[in-house]
Amino acid sequence: MTESFRNVERTGRRKVTRLSTVARRVSGVRHFDLDLYQTCERCKYPQLFAEVKSREVSDAEWDQTRRHAKQYNCVAILVVEAAERIGVKEYFSSTNMITPHVIYGDEDDLQRVLEHARDIHRCT
Repeated sequence: MTESFRNVERTGRRKVTRLSTVARRVSGVRHFDLDLYQTCERCKYPQLFAEVKSREVSDAEWDQTRRHAKQYNCVAILVVEAAERIGVKEYFSSTNMITPHVIYGDEDDLQRVLEHARDIHRCT
């Protein structure tokens, strides 16, 4: 049986933290990690949550990232790091809208997305 990319962590071919190992013993729940959590330097309130993937994925695969953003009224992004390209798909909790597709650019473009989340933030 061929292993899927999503099963790599479960098969022992990638280092799994002890937390992840123990957490898998808890039934009736799911666990998610956040790849990046950007906060305001002054008020410490979230500005952006990010999920990073090596390929384009369905919106269902970064749903929890958007749920965090909706809870904190901020931005969520899906970052696709594919070979030499970087792509971004954005979710804005203020409008509950997801950009229709991944937009590819470079590191400067990604930095502008992160800065935009900073710039639209209003301290609470």
